[in-house]
Amino acid sequence: MKLSGSPCAYIGESVSDAIALKQADVGISMGKSGCDLTRNYAGVIVWEDNFSSIKNALKWGRNILNNLRKFLEFQITILIVCLALVLIGSCILSRSPLNILQLIWISLIKNVLAAVAFALEAPNLLRKFHDHDKEVISESMVGSIGV
Repeated sequence: MKLSGSPCAYIGESVSDAIALKQADVGISMGKSGCDLTRNYAGVIVWEDNFSSIKNALKWGRNILNNLRKFLEFQITILIVCLALVLIGSCILSRSPLNILQLIWISLIKNVLAAVAFALEAPNLLRKFHDHDKEVISESMVGSIGV
């Protein structure tokens, strides 16, 4: 049962915990001491049976989601700019201002820069929890993309 719409995580390792693991937003099962049934119902399995591993899993999970959202925002912005440049340039010049090799270089550079920038960002537990009912691309992201 959730309190005031907050996300709920449940940690279990026995057969009696299986239903609670399934109903929780995040079901966490202990790998070594837990039974097979709880591992099947859990969303996260901690193989070391250590509670500090749970904190690390949550920290890195939030980091991956935040970096994914930033990566999508960056990629979509560059794609829209390239598309607009090619379409408007084609209408005005009657040919594309960028040839295929230039577009491939733009794609390569944007992918490498985005991957390096977002992979180097340290995880942070102080960031706001992302509600799993919301879309990955939020309204504020669409506003900053400029669509």
